[in-house]
Amino acid sequence: MIPFDAKAVEMRGLRRSFAARGATDAPAASAEAVYGRDELERRVYAGQVELLYQNGPIAFLFTLICGAALAVVQQHEVPALTLWVWFGWLALLTAARMALAYRYHRARPVAAAQARRWGNRYLIGLGLSGVTWGVGVLFVFPTDPYSQTFTAFVIAGILSGAAAVLAARVEAFLIFAIPCLFPLAARYFLQGGDLPFMLGVMVLVYFIAMLSTMRGVYRTIRTSLELAGDKRELLGEIAERQQMERALRESDERYDLAMKGAREGLWHWTATTKLFHVSPHVSEILGFDPPVATLAVPEWLALIHPDDLTHFRDAVRAYYRGDTEFFECELRVRRPDGAYRWVFNRGLGLRGHEGFIYRAAGSIGDITEQKHAAEEHERLTSQLRHAQKMEAVGTLAGGIAHEFNNLLGVILGYTEMARQAPPDDPRAAQYLKQVLVAGKRAKAIVNQILTFSRRGESVRKTVDIQRLASEAVELLRITLPSTIEIVERSEATGATVVADADQLHQVLMNLGANAAQAMPEGGTLDIALERVEMEREAALVGVDLEPGPYVHLAVSDTGVGMDQTTLERVFDPFFTTKEVGKGTGLGLSIVHGIVTDHGGAVRVDSEPGHGTAFHLYLPCSEGDADPDANTEQLVCFGQGQVILFVDDEPSLVELGEELLAALGYEPVAYTSSQEALAAFRANPERFQLVITDQIMPKLTGLDLAAELARIRPDIPILLATGRPDLALAERGRLAGIREVLKKPLLIRELAEAIGRVWAAERGRRDARAP
Repeated sequence: MIPFDAKAVEMRGLRRSFAARGATDAPAASAEAVYGRDELERRVYAGQVELLYQNGPIAFLFTLICGAALAVVQQHEVPALTLWVWFGWLALLTAARMALAYRYHRARPVAAAQARRWGNRYLIGLGLSGVTWGVGVLFVFPTDPYSQTFTAFVIAGILSGAAAVLAARVEAFLIFAIPCLFPLAARYFLQGGDLPFMLGVMVLVYFIAMLSTMRGVYRTIRTSLELAGDKRELLGEIAERQQMERALRESDERYDLAMKGAREGLWHWTATTKLFHVSPHVSEILGFDPPVATLAVPEWLALIHPDDLTHFRDAVRAYYRGDTEFFECELRVRRPDGAYRWVFNRGLGLRGHEGFIYRAAGSIGDITEQKHAAEEHERLTSQLRHAQKMEAVGTLAGGIAHEFNNLLGVILGYTEMARQAPPDDPRAAQYLKQVLVAGKRAKAIVNQILTFSRRGESVRKTVDIQRLASEAVELLRITLPSTIEIVERSEATGATVVADADQLHQVLMNLGANAAQAMPEGGTLDIALERVEMEREAALVGVDLEPGPYVHLAVSDTGVGMDQTTLERVFDPFFTTKEVGKGTGLGLSIVHGIVTDHGGAVRVDSEPGHGTAFHLYLPCSEGDADPDANTEQLVCFGQGQVILFVDDEPSLVELGEELLAALGYEPVAYTSSQEALAAFRANPERFQLVITDQIMPKLTGLDLAAELARIRPDIPILLATGRPDLALAERGRLAGIREVLKKPLLIRELAEAIGRVWAAERGRRDARAP
């Protein structure tokens, strides 16, 4: 949340950069001026050389044509060898100069630093050409008036052209004109007489006039070249500025696109104004239309979800105290339309000398989609694990049915024997005791199966791993075929881990079921538990274990084993070696996921024909195991309190009446929840407690509880069900249920539950008493 956009920031940064560069260069102004003059001279000279080479080829050809014309006219007056040697040399020199001009044009553009070399080459060729013409005037061409006049006219024409072509550099004209023209003037002066003398003077006057005229042209050309250099420099600066502005725009666009792509905006806060200055994207995240530029602290706090306000304040206080390097937290904010969005708020502050934060800035990112995706992932993961649990239960169903058949045989057999025994036969009590033991055993099995297969939230606590493993082994003994011998060994007495007990229970059941399927003809299942100390880091199936204490759980079988190809994919989701329809391939994948999610790792060893061993490593906890909530209490007997008992099963209603009467209560029982509601509505003060089944036709236990609470809000209600879970307990709490009981109901459990209700009621009465 910050009151500027990226472009303004970068423009200010560029201006500071230019200002800093100007300040740095100020002390060296004189050196820079000298450097500027030298550079200007180099650029002007380069321009002059460019003009010389640009006009050179035409001048070269013109000079050669003039030489050829002069040679033709003088061929009868001059020995042929002398004349054609002179002209051949002139032609050869012209060809060399043409080649030099060609090379220059091939090398363009020529850097200013290289222009001096090309200029010197040009001047050398130019000087040789002037000397060639001077030699011709002195030694080749005749001295008679006619020939001398014609020669003077040719040289004058050449110099007129040279003045135009060489005006860019005065010294170039002098290098050509002096060796070319001065021999002609000297020849006139040496002949004697007034006329030759006047002609010599005219030659010198002509030279001075040409030089004066050419100097004016030279200044014009130089000024033009200087202006062209300034123009090029100005255009270069304009192009550089345009490039910088283009780069700035692109940077601004990238910055804005990155912030929008990340769904983040910026904020800025100062202690002087006590205001949050926010960027436009923060306003968009918060749903303000039109956008806002500032938010007061109370306005910002009003947007935060009430359940997240404490978390936000704690994060701010932690940063103020210096406990965290950054201030950061996840929270929900309310938009103007009433909808909440999840945001991630992060910031950093500047502190004064006394540690007081006087300025802070940071960013706010919209993470609503990520939160929803995480929730959906957790939901699907829960469904996947539940589906796999059902698969495991299906695998073990045969063993469960076998165990229940055995228990039913015990119950039915001892019941018949008790009925046939005389009333005073003491063996009847022993028979009934065996029936009770078998019934409790059946109830324990049902509870274990329900605990294993229930769909609930993951709750982690300190767990006694040895006790948990023993409970899982008991269920495996019941469910696995009798052809499989189970050997349990433990050297981890008192060892605890922080874990979800249900998930670890699922791990053992999955491994047990997997072992049973690997031993169709029977075999040995060995479950060993021990403490180990990892002295150095160990890598197991994609997880690196840190050094420290661990619980090592080994589950091994004597089954068919696995080859190397199967081992490499054993933990892949949906990978199975079973036939289609006989397995989902999720069991071992979920085992690996649960163990690694608890900070542990898995190693598997197997060979075909030699069985398989799974080694699980879980980090030890230093705490004691959490105590069980169902610690056995003394049976509490009643004093004639009237209890409404409701269940749609007549035999259970009769049993409930007998149990309550045996505990000293007066039961009023109904097999219809609607009839029970009518009886309660007729006389609500008659009843001190209600016990109702959950699954009943027309009116469920939760619905009945809600109706009873409307009539009498303070009535205590117990809900009995064969499938208790966290969701049902939460719904029951909202409907006024004091406690959820597991069916079947035994007299001790029923008495303890009623006793807890009476104790809670006494606590409420004592709290209301003055």
